[in-house]
Amino acid sequence: MAVAALGSRTRRDLLALALAVLGVLLLADVHISGSPAGVAFALTAGALWAVYIVLGHRVASDPGIRPQDGLAAGMALGAIVLAPFLISEAVPGLTDVGLLLASIAVGLASSVVPYVLEQVAIRRSRRTRCGD
Repeated sequence: MAVAALGSRTRRDLLALALAVLGVLLLADVHISGSPAGVAFALTAGALWAVYIVLGHRVASDPGIRPQDGLAAGMALGAIVLAPFLISEAVPGLTDVGLLLASIAVGLASSVVPYVLEQVAIRRSRRTRCGD
């Protein structure tokens, strides 16, 4: 919602944003409580999601980059960054062919396909709908 707020240019956009925030607050039954670390993690996650939206729109809007290419680069970078932390857990699964194939299927169904569709949708959307 912060990306939408920063990209808003009209009172109508701001009113829609205020109604969306109010709806989330009413539906989520928000209570102000929690540990400082939890709040920091939540705010960090929200900030990183906003960065993802802005960068995703820029990559999708670049006529020199196909949406699939940006996705492939992002997935490869994510794998490289996370591999050192997860390799000890992954090695036993590499010997089980069924588990390896299931893991590949889950990765495709939960990450690759939705992100490709998202990039195609972002490319076709007007800039005002993407908060940029």
